[in-house]
Amino acid sequence: MAKRKAFEKTFTVPIRLAPGVSLKDSDTENLTAERLILISYMQCKRKTEDWHGVMDAAADLREVDARLSILRNQ
Repeated sequence: MAKRKAFEKTFTVPIRLAPGVSLKDSDTENLTAERLILISYMQCKRKTEDWHGVMDAAADLREVDARLSILRNQ
């Protein structure tokens, strides 16, 4: 139980932009397009059983989703 609480404390921190970094409305469209491309890429890599490629695409998707979350919460 203590491990779960420590995990929740670590991973429930709100996502914020670094000082001096700004995102524009047009970035939402670009990030959404990039997200769709990454999903397609990940599906191709899964079909060829390139698990390293799947992991890379998943990491990139997490980053894109975080940026979209910031934009939507501004």
